[in-house]
Amino acid sequence: SKHNQELLATERRVPKLMAHRGSAHGPRLATRNAILSGMTLLFLVYFVVVNVFFNFSGSSHAAIRAVEEPDGLSGQHAYADKHLSKEQRQIETQDEYVEVEEGEEYADADAEQEQEQMEEEREDDTEMEQEQEQIEEQDEEATASTATSAPLRTWERKPERKYVWLDVAIDDVYVGRITAELYADLVPKTAENFRALTTGEKGPDYSFKNSVCHRILKDFIVQCGAFTTAGGRSIYGNRFDDEPNGLRLKHSKRYLLQMANLGPNTNGSQFCFMLKASPHLNGKHVVFGEVVEGFEVVDQMEAAGVEADGIPLVHKVTLMDGGEILF
Repeated sequence: SKHNQELLATERRVPKLMAHRGSAHGPRLATRNAILSGMTLLFLVYFVVVNVFFNFSGSSHAAIRAVEEPDGLSGQHAYADKHLSKEQRQIETQDEYVEVEEGEEYADADAEQEQEQMEEEREDDTEMEQEQEQIEEQDEEATASTATSAPLRTWERKPERKYVWLDVAIDDVYVGRITAELYADLVPKTAENFRALTTGEKGPDYSFKNSVCHRILKDFIVQCGAFTTAGGRSIYGNRFDDEPNGLRLKHSKRYLLQMANLGPNTNGSQFCFMLKASPHLNGKHVVFGEVVEGFEVVDQMEAAGVEADGIPLVHKVTLMDGGEILF
């Protein structure tokens, strides 16, 4: 029928129309779909970013609130963790400080010990210098000492005899002290003459003080006592006689004392330190004493002498001073 033909024609046109529309609206649909997909993706990204941000911000605020108001269990844990971390850092810092401080203390202690040792060494050096100065002062005092002190004894005193000391200088330099024992029990007059001339108690005109030993022959005698231009004098006047006991005593050894003379009974003030046994002088010169201490001084006097008469002395040997030892 006509109606059926129209319906059939319509059905045939519809697919063509749909196909025409699909070709006409296809690109627009793809664009729209792409836009929607992009917006969806952008929304998702935005959502994720916002969610992360709020989560982080919320955690920070929660932690801050936990520190400020540690009421809840999570706040207590957060506070404890933060407090522990802070204490740990303080402990670590303190440990580092203590280590450095202890190291500095050790270094300071070592430096102090070294300083103390140096100071002790300086003190020891100072003490040694002071002791040396004291020793030198004592030596100078001993050198300058004249009539008041006697050296330590190495001899035994005999009550019947007299003892005197003589200080000796060579070339004006003090070399030591001689101690002599006088045979006052055997030759009292000769011993007393020598004692008084040694002390100078009779005055400067009767004294050995500062007199020069004018004749020194090595291995023989050291002759002294010529304190005047005339050759000296005794305390009894110009000369005095020999004492028989003195003539009987032998010139038997070194360090004896004997009177010099011009012959029999001509004793004055001159005397000799004997440097060896001289038996050829027995009976001609009075032996009146001997050295008991200061032998080395006599040796030095001999060393300053000459080999024989007629040779001038090079060194000056002086009896600086003398005195008596009373006890």
